Amino acid sequence: MQNSNNSHSTTLSAKQIYFSNGNITNQTIIESGINGTKVQVSYEGIGQFTGGGPKVTEYGIYINNHRSDGVIQGEGNGKLVYIENNNTSSKHDTVKMKGYSRGFTDSNGNIMFYPTAQLYDTPLNDNGSLTFLNQVLGIADWDVDNKLNTYNYTMWKLNID
Repeated sequence: MQNSNNSHSTTLSAKQIYFSNGNITNQTIIESGINGTKVQVSYEGIGQFTGGGPKVTEYGIYINNHRSDGVIQGEGNGKLVYIENNNTSSKHDTVKMKGYSRGFTDSNGNIMFYPTAQLYDTPLNDNGSLTFLNQVLGIADWDVDNKLNTYNYTMWKLNID
């Protein structure tokens, strides 16, 4: 066996670029069976990008598969609607989102950790306010209350050096 010494190193850091909170507006069981229970979850909230970035309204629908081993696996679609820039409502951009998540519950069924990856499309009516999302590589986390009524969502932009 030959040893190789890689002289390249990578530094990974992250900074928060977005925070939102909102409500779970609907939950409907769409399938229940041996592989778990699939639940359609609708949500809406208000978010703010850091550093004076735009305020947005977010809407989404996830299909979550609640497995018997406590894993929640989700896939969803949503949108961000740009609603405000410096207390004016002169611009409106809409961005489609595609999300993938995998969460975990404790023995009581409480959600412990629910990281997600969000993919953003070019704004549908591009005013330039949300185009930076096409270049974001980040990580995010949902913090959902145990009654599944409200959520906080935080996204960090990864910086790779």
